[in-house]
Amino acid sequence: MQETLPAFSASKRCVALGTLILMSLAFATAGAWAALPDIYAQVLIDRIVAQHPELEQAAIYGYPPGAPVSAFRTIAARNRGQIGEPADAAAFAALCFPKDVFHHDEASDRYVAVLQLLNVRELPVGTLVLAYKYRSNAEEETQQKAMLAIRDGLKIYIPDRAALFASGRKPREVFGQQLVDEVMAAYPQLVRISFHVQPPGAPVENSYVVAGKDLTYVHLPMIGSPTGPEDYPRLTSGTPLFFFFKKQ
Repeated sequence: MQETLPAFSASKRCVALGTLILMSLAFATAGAWAALPDIYAQVLIDRIVAQHPELEQAAIYGYPPGAPVSAFRTIAARNRGQIGEPADAAAFAALCFPKDVFHHDEASDRYVAVLQLLNVRELPVGTLVLAYKYRSNAEEETQQKAMLAIRDGLKIYIPDRAALFASGRKPREVFGQQLVDEVMAAYPQLVRISFHVQPPGAPVENSYVVAGKDLTYVHLPMIGSPTGPEDYPRLTSGTPLFFFFKKQ
């Protein structure tokens, strides 16, 4: 399981509310939520499902700006009939604590990931639940990496929690990706480019991949991943590094 630095304000608030919030979720009504138009969160879900049609489940849980945490529930889903359903304890816990949870749901025979959803500054804005058809114990690690990559790739399109509820909004393509595509087209001998940048206002040690392309992969598990130990010194010293990388 992978852990990230905790967002202390969200964690403290969740701890303080505790069981009372979880109880109130069960009694909240879903009528108004079911009638929501296609908000930005649904656009993001539709995008990842189109990119990864093998996903059997994809849902975002959240609560609107100005609403209490007790309003935390499904706001977007592959199965739109789920929209408005209250969050269960696992989805609520993921909002509060930065611990990625994976499990085999035997009832549906799916391998499920319950992940904290982050914004571009890597602050928690909700919970993302993904699931593949369960294959085998030997393939669990591969499926975990795939679902983590999907979650990490979403954050560059989420400026803040309020954006998830915007109507008519579309993902804003990163300018860095445009540059990557132009360079790859101009230099066809290149097989990989990645841009490592820290979020606005964040220290350089918080940098991650905001754009990239690797011709050796079908679905690039790169976007949103943290800067590795071999790349970080380039950000601080400017000294180039050349090395041979053997694909695993």
